[in-house]
Amino acid sequence: MLVPEPSPSFCCQVAGFPIAFESGQEDLLLEVPPTYVPYLRERPASPECVVRVCRGQPDWASGQQVLRAPHQQLGYFQNISRHAWSIWRIRGQSWLRLEPLEPGLPAYGLQLPGPSELELRVDSSAAVLPALVYPLGTMLLLYLLWRREGVLAHCSGVEHRGRGMVFLGRSGVGKTTLASIWASVGARVLNDDRLALRVQEGQAFAHNTPMLYPQSVGQAPLRSIFFLSHGPENSLRALPPPQALPLLLANTVVHAHDPLLLAGMVENLRGLLARVPAYSFAFVPSREAARFLLDRLGWH
Repeated sequence: MLVPEPSPSFCCQVAGFPIAFESGQEDLLLEVPPTYVPYLRERPASPECVVRVCRGQPDWASGQQVLRAPHQQLGYFQNISRHAWSIWRIRGQSWLRLEPLEPGLPAYGLQLPGPSELELRVDSSAAVLPALVYPLGTMLLLYLLWRREGVLAHCSGVEHRGRGMVFLGRSGVGKTTLASIWASVGARVLNDDRLALRVQEGQAFAHNTPMLYPQSVGQAPLRSIFFLSHGPENSLRALPPPQALPLLLANTVVHAHDPLLLAGMVENLRGLLARVPAYSFAFVPSREAARFLLDRLGWH
């Protein structure tokens, strides 16, 4: 994978959103993380949002912290993130604050959507700055999805003959296992941990998103949602939207501190379930599970 040289600007497309990054200062260049390189695109005339990167920090003293991630209690996130993050309100705008956990790292402040033009402020005098340290990109995507009929879901997903399927459930229930089973019968794995699900021009899609490891860009029209459990035999039961909604919400990244954000996510979930059938699927981990679904859904 060829990582581009630092430059004054770049554009990436994630989950169908073209997001442009621009340096706000002549002597500042932006660095693209390797995991975002497959998502780089030519900048369109009207990107979904423009993030202008400048040195400095927001006026945190004039704001109020509304959410702080329990960083020290989450060993997994503590291992992958080098910053602690929190959400602030400053003069009516939401900001993501990243505070370094290691000496020598800069602090970040990212203005969250709403506005189509956003600020990313970095407390550093360096000539080259990484524009998308974790979790800046994830949080930016979460708020874009909220505004554009989508959610970020903890699930695995595959594409088989043009049909996208996602698999949800508690940790250890078999999301990765089932994705691997589908791969063994010719399906393409979109991701086995996290996908963006959104409605675009009236149709539901599943998109993979940049992770902490390299992957190819993938998306598929979303045709089925499966909530997994283990069983002595393969069995499938259709779930009406009112039953599927709380199950899908339980596997969606939401910030309950913000009533508008939470209400918007619930409406987005309703929109997805109005277009995509949901099922309860108890399965035995073998290739027969994939053949069973193909037979039951008539997808031969």
